[in-house]
Amino acid sequence: MTHLPSAVYRVNGTGTFTPCSPAERAFASELVAYWLSFVRAGDPNTHKLGMSPMWEHYTSHSKACMVLIQDPRNSTTNSGSYMEEEFTAEGVRRAIIISKVLYTED
Repeated sequence: MTHLPSAVYRVNGTGTFTPCSPAERAFASELVAYWLSFVRAGDPNTHKLGMSPMWEHYTSHSKACMVLIQDPRNSTTNSGSYMEEEFTAEGVRRAIIISKVLYTED
């Protein structure tokens, strides 16, 4: 059994599972499409949903980050996700993590 069937349910803070709203299901579908696209093709844009924005490449010159968010108007046909420039504190944190990874790979 996969986890996808359980994606249509959520815990509402009471320990009780309740069905997701149509907007929550649309957002979950967007996340799954990005993830599976990345796993299958190495590029989150290859199999993304038509409503989803292009996930720009993160480079040293363009520090674009995807903000994954459900559409604030609860639309099932529009994405709330968007690209933004990485803010400085996040860049410092990411550089520390990358340096640790590079250090352990040597």
